[in-house]
Amino acid sequence: MRSIRSKFIVYISLLVMGVIIGTGVLLIKGELINVQTEIFHNFRSYSELTNQSILESYKTYYLQENEIYFERDLAETLAKNQNADGFSLYDFNGELLYQSKTLSPSSINIDISIDRIKAQKPSIQLTKNKDIFYIDKVGVGEYQYLEKDFSLSNFFPDGKQYTNFVVPLEQQYALVYHMNYENLNSLVYQALKASTFILAIALLSGVLMAFFLASKISSPILSITEVVKKIALGYFDTKANVHTNDELELLATDVNKMADDLNKATEDRIYKERVKKELEIASNIQERLLPQSLPEISGFQMSSIIIPAEEIGGDVYDVIQTQNQQTYFYVGDVTGHGVPAALIAAISNALISANVSNQNLIDLIDSLNEVLRLKTNPNFFITLVLLKIINESQIQYVSAGHEQIIIYRNSSRKTEVLDSGGIAVGLFPGIKDKLTQHTIDMQKDDVLVIYSDGIPECWNESKETYGFIRFQESLTKAAANHDTKQIQDLILNDIKEFSKSARQQDDITLLVLKKI
Repeated sequence: MRSIRSKFIVYISLLVMGVIIGTGVLLIKGELINVQTEIFHNFRSYSELTNQSILESYKTYYLQENEIYFERDLAETLAKNQNADGFSLYDFNGELLYQSKTLSPSSINIDISIDRIKAQKPSIQLTKNKDIFYIDKVGVGEYQYLEKDFSLSNFFPDGKQYTNFVVPLEQQYALVYHMNYENLNSLVYQALKASTFILAIALLSGVLMAFFLASKISSPILSITEVVKKIALGYFDTKANVHTNDELELLATDVNKMADDLNKATEDRIYKERVKKELEIASNIQERLLPQSLPEISGFQMSSIIIPAEEIGGDVYDVIQTQNQQTYFYVGDVTGHGVPAALIAAISNALISANVSNQNLIDLIDSLNEVLRLKTNPNFFITLVLLKIINESQIQYVSAGHEQIIIYRNSSRKTEVLDSGGIAVGLFPGIKDKLTQHTIDMQKDDVLVIYSDGIPECWNESKETYGFIRFQESLTKAAANHDTKQIQDLILNDIKEFSKSARQQDDITLLVLKKI
């Protein structure tokens, strides 16, 4: 016959096991539903925010056989959502135009129906039963879901897993976002490990306390259980108030710490999402400060590009045509990257645009210097070169500590390096006497290149720099018999070939002007 003590140990052990397992299941199931819901909402927003940029990149690069840039854009877009497996692009006849190389076999083998491709609304497909529903956005953040015949459905999307999103575009294409849940599976596995660990501690505590505190053991366990249930519901400020000077008190402490950690993790996640969103907004604003299209310039052809090293950068350029048809353009490089550099760049852009027609080049840079020196931190400054087209064969420029201008002379098939000089803007007062205005005479098919230091200082995997000499050689090879867009692409391709997989350390800006 078993003793009462042994029976009590068995009963307490079984009770503790049941409570912890039940609570763990609730925690994991609840968190699983929450995470799946969050994944769905994030992925829906992700598809809305990225579909146009993917299509534009496809038209701009892929159709022009610049696949390396298209793949780069897709890789950057794919990195923004860890649940994205890859993309497929179809035309409205159901022909596959492009498919990501990163797709898993399960995503590749999924057939996308022609009805979804030709639909006017985005659609989703469930993983479990392959059902398909259409998404109807009725307002900001408001959606309703439709059946295959587009009748209103009572479908509730939260807490489910999906195979893909299909987004029709311009009544010509359909972009398929393929999903994966590998990260979710990893989280579930970690949760199971944590639950197993807590269960083992709880069982050990129950056995030990059964020998000494049989009459008092039920109360602390019930107290901890209630706390864990509230934590599972999201009440992370709930605390276990147990003072038994034994393992149960330790368990209560661990539960309280778990609640604090969950609360902090939730706050950190919200903060990171907010910062991420703000950086995306800042990046969009900065992008709109750049020329959305380049004006036509009599006697010249122009192309330009800026490739930031981070979400927002410190490089800036602009092409400005005044009311009296005078054309000014400039390239600037603020020290550092990130938000501070972007603010200095935005201020400089605004001041130059507002005053370009009222002052000569030297006075304009001197005025900009005084504003930046008085209104910004002296640790931040900008180098720039400002140019003005005088006529169809002459250009004036003033350099303020910026990289030297390179000009390709078609008559000699060689490059020349023009005088630079000057001093960076925002460092010292009264720089007017340190600035010099120069004039460039250009003949037919001469090519002028203005750039930021992100090009000559670009690294490869061996920490070697691209260098000024290679840059000149690349321009010499590219300039002959090519338009400015081709010259720009050939130079960037050479930089890409040199750097290979090395991380971009600085913003890259390139402006190419050709006399035609």
